[in-house]
Amino acid sequence: DKGVCVEWDAPHPDWDLYVVKEGRVEVSVLGETFTANARDILHVPPYTSYSMKILDDRTVLHAYNVKALGRGEKAGGRS
Repeated sequence: DKGVCVEWDAPHPDWDLYVVKEGRVEVSVLGETFTANARDILHVPPYTSYSMKILDDRTVLHAYNVKALGRGEKAGGRS
């Protein structure tokens, strides 16, 4: 749902990879905040805290190899 915000503040030694399939996501990482749009790929460095906020009701965000979710799981669907 629009407005949902997730924060990762337990850094780990692996890269996190996300694909914004639809909609927009506000991302805060390494002291900067920006908007990721449909078809953008987010590759977060190891040992990095970050947050993401869903900006549209139609947003679909897929997560690949994200330690917070468990190796190999995919977080997706409508958020």
